[in-house]
Amino acid sequence: MRRILLVVFLINVCSHLLLAQSSVGRHYGEVEEYRRSSLCLILLTHRGTKYAEEIEEQFLRMPLPERYNDHNISVKVLNAYGKVSKGDVEYMMQKNNVAKELVQKWFNYNPVSGRMDMNLIHQRGGYNATYADVKRAESTERGIASLSEEGVDLIQNTFVLVCDIDYYDKAKTGRAFSVLLALGAAYLDANAQEQQRKGNQKAAQNSQLAASLATAGSAVAADIGGFAVTMRAHLLRLKWNKNMTKKMFSNYWIDEDTPVGEVARRKAAFENDKYTFQLEYIGKYRTRTGKTVFKSRSELDRVIRNVCSGTVSKSMVNLAKNYPIFKPKTPFFCKDGKICAYIGTKEGVKRGSKYEILEPKKKNGEIKYKSIGVVVPFSIWNNVGIRLDRYNASGDGTIFRRDKGKKDICGKGYLLREKK
Repeated sequence: MRRILLVVFLINVCSHLLLAQSSVGRHYGEVEEYRRSSLCLILLTHRGTKYAEEIEEQFLRMPLPERYNDHNISVKVLNAYGKVSKGDVEYMMQKNNVAKELVQKWFNYNPVSGRMDMNLIHQRGGYNATYADVKRAESTERGIASLSEEGVDLIQNTFVLVCDIDYYDKAKTGRAFSVLLALGAAYLDANAQEQQRKGNQKAAQNSQLAASLATAGSAVAADIGGFAVTMRAHLLRLKWNKNMTKKMFSNYWIDEDTPVGEVARRKAAFENDKYTFQLEYIGKYRTRTGKTVFKSRSELDRVIRNVCSGTVSKSMVNLAKNYPIFKPKTPFFCKDGKICAYIGTKEGVKRGSKYEILEPKKKNGEIKYKSIGVVVPFSIWNNVGIRLDRYNASGDGTIFRRDKGKKDICGKGYLLREKK
């Protein structure tokens, strides 16, 4: 009887494993080592200008693009005045300790106790490491190297996108119509007063009602179809290397095993460090939204959210094209001889696009990527408006065909990255 139960148990376990592999591993089992870059979004607002409050409110509600890990920090909105230069952005980031906050989030820093942990790094790196691994790493050179292997590659791919979004009025027709309505309202109001003096009460009331409607119409007409934004996107990256990882563990690391006498010293040293943690400026992209889109004040929130979200997405796509360091590396899977990936029109895939096949290689404790071939899109996935979750993706995404390079690429953990 026990043997029968054991056999049944093993059959059930195997079936569950096969089902899990068919639903998740079919698409992602080949690329379990895939690691996303981390992204922090910060808005530069222009308080006191038209729609500044509404833009800020809707920006804070925007979801982060799913191809990046959410690394937002307490600094979410900063006020700016006039045109903002590269130097202004760098100064604001430094003044508000953005780089240090990014590091604190990576190490789950507790500002009260000073304790840190590796939970987020392990989670994003796909490792099942424990606190014991961290403790061993503190005392062995090999341990530091192993943590650098997963930590440096992840942390150095932390980006900050500073979004300088400002409203501009593109509705010239709406403004012209608004002026005409305002002039009409003034004329009707004057006529109502004249009829009042003449004792023509009925005519006076009619003119006054028409004047009120024209005044209200003037306010609405000024905004009909008139919402559009200018965005200057500034891209920065957290500076990080193996020496900084070593410094974190040698000088600043605090956990439950840190000697009591060391805790206060290490905590003070970390908090007083004003120079180690820095951002490097990568580049910028400027864009304006196209034709205006809203037709009544009641649509304002939805339109602002859509315009801002679309503008941020467009800026990210173009920054990735112009600055390869920001290009996402995309996992792919093979199905019936086809090369498939969950990227599409939203990520800028189009006819004529080319994607490198990247082979991850570990060198000196860091992961480097070697280009071993090229694929091109054959059938492009229209994924505008679709939010992808890693574990509930359906369909095949964009289908690629080989253009050149290595043929045996399936099931190897390789990645795709768009060529310039």
